[in-house]
Amino acid sequence: MDPHFADLGRKSQEARRRAMARRRREARAEAERQMQAQARDELLKFGLLSLVADRVIPAPKKDEPGAGYGLGERR
Repeated sequence: MDPHFADLGRKSQEARRRAMARRRREARAEAERQMQAQARDELLKFGLLSLVADRVIPAPKKDEPGAGYGLGERR
């Protein structure tokens, strides 16, 4: 085999290895970005829930129609 073509084959194999390594790095970085975005969304959700949970929601009085007492007055 001609040394020139052997060298070209070796270079293309090295380039293929570098490309595969780059794809692996990019896939890991993308997975890390997605995990960080998901964690950020969870923190935001918990923050909003904690704001809502701190509020005091008064229970409906017996004479007021409201959730928890069914559909109106039953006698």
